[in-house]
Amino acid sequence: NFPKWTDSISKDIHYLFTYNALVTRHRISKWEKNFSDFCKFCQMNGKNETETNFHAILNCDRVKEMWKKLQIFFLKFGYTLTKQAQIFGLDNREKSLTKSLLNSAIQIFQKSIWMTRKIFENSEKILDVWKYFKTCVEKTFKLYKNYHGNSDIIEDFLNRLKN
Repeated sequence: NFPKWTDSISKDIHYLFTYNALVTRHRISKWEKNFSDFCKFCQMNGKNETETNFHAILNCDRVKEMWKKLQIFFLKFGYTLTKQAQIFGLDNREKSLTKSLLNSAIQIFQKSIWMTRKIFENSEKILDVWKYFKTCVEKTFKLYKNYHGNSDIIEDFLNRLKN
């Protein structure tokens, strides 16, 4: 379902996520006995939630709000962002450019969540996931537009993202 032209980091993170292979705190705690497997974001809110793949990308309170924002964005195109679509993307057997762009956005969104988590892990600096996501989408789609054309559809997509 995902387009081939999405950036490689987004593809890699999506692959690791779907195969339950992201290096989460839970995974690290299996190797290092004194390492806490609790999500640092949830701990800041007084909760002790284990940071698994699904928690980190889909279920952490911090990212649930971001997925709601992405859902609102998808509704602008007439699509619902189900839990299945959050993981695997929209069914795009008909090879729709709009669905390809939305599927690319899902992969980039997963990357944005993961990268901002890792930056926080290493520096305790909290980055705005949505802002990071928008910047990544704009860069990726402008490259696509320069290479493939279809500028009207991509411009419409980018304009809807800004609003």
